[in-house]
Amino acid sequence: MPILIAHSCFSLRYGVYRVEELVEDALQNGYSAVALCDINNTSAAFEFVKVCREKGIKPLLGVDFRNGSRRCYVLLASDDAAWGEICRFLSLHLESGEDFPEQAPLLEGVWVLYGDEVLREGEVPYLDERSFVAVRMRGTRKDPSSGSEMILPQIV
Repeated sequence: MPILIAHSCFSLRYGVYRVEELVEDALQNGYSAVALCDINNTSAAFEFVKVCREKGIKPLLGVDFRNGSRRCYVLLASDDAAWGEICRFLSLHLESGEDFPEQAPLLEGVWVLYGDEVLREGEVPYLDERSFVAVRMRGTRKDPSSGSEMILPQIV
């Protein structure tokens, strides 16, 4: 089964779940792994990993990078070192106030996920073995897959 990529309540106007709710709902819907990718922040990361480990679900961490309301890409860490790379990239741009580049950076151990809107807009980026186009799931606001993407199981 593909993994779920979701936002927590730390993604203002986009996430409705507290971390515990997100993990519990993912378990109830049969997911074995969940990626937390809040918008331009990492505030829920520590709690998310802790709750996932307690519940026996695989935690993955990433960040949904946006300039205003426009999504650029999601960067998803394959390990702790890759998470550090993502955090450094995020901090650099938040401290400088510069927009995130439209093309994702090439960071060691980091998967790049472009939203399916790039296909609709005709702006297909360069894709390699660590880059994917994620498919958005539609559902209700309190459905764990609502507003979330599914990605290929090979990432897990």
